[in-house]
Amino acid sequence: MALTGQKNENLYFEDTFNRADGATVGEPWSSNGTLAIENGALHQTDGAGASAAGIALIDLDDIGEGIGNEVHAGLEVACEDDTSSREAQLILRASDATMTDAYIVRLAWESDVATLSIIKRTSQSNTTAESVVVTSEMNTLSNGSYDGVFQQLSGRLLITDTGIKVEAFLNDEERPRLTATDGSQPLHTVLSHVGIRLNDNDAGVGGHLFARNFWIQGIQSGVSVLDWQGARNWTVGETIRRARSMALRDSSDLTQGEDWLGYVNMALSEYYDKLGNPEWAEKYIEVRVKSGTTEIELPAWVDHFSNSIKEGTRGEFPIVNQDQFNRDYAGVSETETGSPYLYRILGRGPSGGMILKPFPIPSSEYTFNLHCYQRHGWIEDKALPLPLPDAEALRICIGAIAYYLSSDGPRDRARNWEARWQAALRKASRANTRRRGAGEQFIIRPAFASRGGTGIVGRTRAGGLGDLY
Repeated sequence: MALTGQKNENLYFEDTFNRADGATVGEPWSSNGTLAIENGALHQTDGAGASAAGIALIDLDDIGEGIGNEVHAGLEVACEDDTSSREAQLILRASDATMTDAYIVRLAWESDVATLSIIKRTSQSNTTAESVVVTSEMNTLSNGSYDGVFQQLSGRLLITDTGIKVEAFLNDEERPRLTATDGSQPLHTVLSHVGIRLNDNDAGVGGHLFARNFWIQGIQSGVSVLDWQGARNWTVGETIRRARSMALRDSSDLTQGEDWLGYVNMALSEYYDKLGNPEWAEKYIEVRVKSGTTEIELPAWVDHFSNSIKEGTRGEFPIVNQDQFNRDYAGVSETETGSPYLYRILGRGPSGGMILKPFPIPSSEYTFNLHCYQRHGWIEDKALPLPLPDAEALRICIGAIAYYLSSDGPRDRARNWEARWQAALRKASRANTRRRGAGEQFIIRPAFASRGGTGIVGRTRAGGLGDLY
């Protein structure tokens, strides 16, 4: 199933609001009482404009067994007058009916300007994660006006093992118009409400916003191309058991489980080397930097990372290696303090993570985000899940068997399984390339992987250089 800004036939819930004028929202919605049906759409009632936003939410726990790690929802919204500020909010996840905490996709109108945003709401306080002007992308009448014209607004929220990823779509785009990640304080463990919020600031009159054709598409684990984000059933121990049962003709074989653990780990290492940047290893990490920090060590598991960091509303700033620094930034001061606009790679720190040096030295604490990929480390615990989709686990079984036979097996069987293993790697690499399409280019790859990991800390000490290529 393609993941786009459009709904499809696999709907979790849908409401067209095609009910009699004056009707309330009704079950299974919970509402704050300022919304009613008018002309087949949801609308703020007279006098509700400035006194309260119109809110209608559905508790996903009340209408089903949950939607796994992903929710995709959308609606059509129109604004008949934007002489003052109006906004329609698609609530992708909220903690409760008062929206104490939430993730929101917002479309705002004011004075002939339309803006699309992704909002994180914490303790009833909103923070804009991403925002873009979309006036030229709105559906319009023949005269160019979008007054009273319905816009198709949708959003997708994905829960990963590192936090939350939110995408915003406008008017059936095939790709998200905005994307935001939240790794610092993911709220998904308590957020079960999805719905609509219409906000109009005209007092004493009915609102100028209309919403219709609301839908929720809950995507379960294993349904989409992002199925690796769901619960994994293939543990390392299960992989060992299945590989041994496929490989061993003699049940009295004395090859120990620890040996097979090594074969599985070696197969995983070669698999990751072949694929480079598999999508399920993609991470967005948040790094907190204290004032006066001169060196920042990333976690040891970070493999590739992007050539820039993103710092809130300040924007993106480049990460450069030593050659680029010498060529393009030779005059940059090593002792100046202020807000960093440049990061130089120094190499690896004592914990195995790559070290970035900010320029200038930060004069106050701040946080930045980094797009990176997780490197496979050596796995000791057989109860842990394989660090890849269940659909790929059989390939690791084949690789483990190939490694086993190369050390203790007939040459003809070893050659046969090695050929199967290489074919499996080629197929996995081609499939990964097709999935990725035209993605962000990564330029930095540490020369080796470290076992274990480390926290993200700011350091103020010297570090040694590592190998980069």
